[in-house]
Amino acid sequence: MKLNTKKIIFSVVALAICIHYVSAAPLQINVTGNVTASPCSVDIANSTLNIDLGDTPATDLATAGAFGQDKQFTIALKDCPASTTKATATFSGTATAGDANGFANTGTAVNVAIKIKPAAAAWSDNFVNPNQSSWQQNVNATSHTVKYDFAVRPYTVSGNVSPGTIASTMQVAFTYQ
Repeated sequence: MKLNTKKIIFSVVALAICIHYVSAAPLQINVTGNVTASPCSVDIANSTLNIDLGDTPATDLATAGAFGQDKQFTIALKDCPASTTKATATFSGTATAGDANGFANTGTAVNVAIKIKPAAAAWSDNFVNPNQSSWQQNVNATSHTVKYDFAVRPYTVSGNVSPGTIASTMQVAFTYQ
């Protein structure tokens, strides 16, 4: 009988210990999140995603700060939800040596880069730079579209450009409100 009593006491103590751990303080769980504006779609038919700067004579880029002819281009968005009222385009890429406002040339022409600006701005105003430049536009409430108009041109920081190709790439990310 003593053996059974010891087993019962041991079982009760073990059960009490387990109950103690099971009945620990309540746990708080936090749930967070955001409701975000829905995205628009890139309107490829009305966007200029490949821009040909054409031929620029090396003599036009012989001196520091010289530039070639500019070309206009558009980035268009469509199918924006009615709840989306603003779209922000953020540009990024590789800056050219000596000028944080210029995108680097990966083509074969030496000492050439490109500059981009909003089409309505003067070349001395705001530049689109490769270091996360952002441009915000209102979404047209009737057509649910957004249009960004820009201009791009070749230029040189240092002059002494050698003939070759011009190639540059930028990334554009969109956020919505």
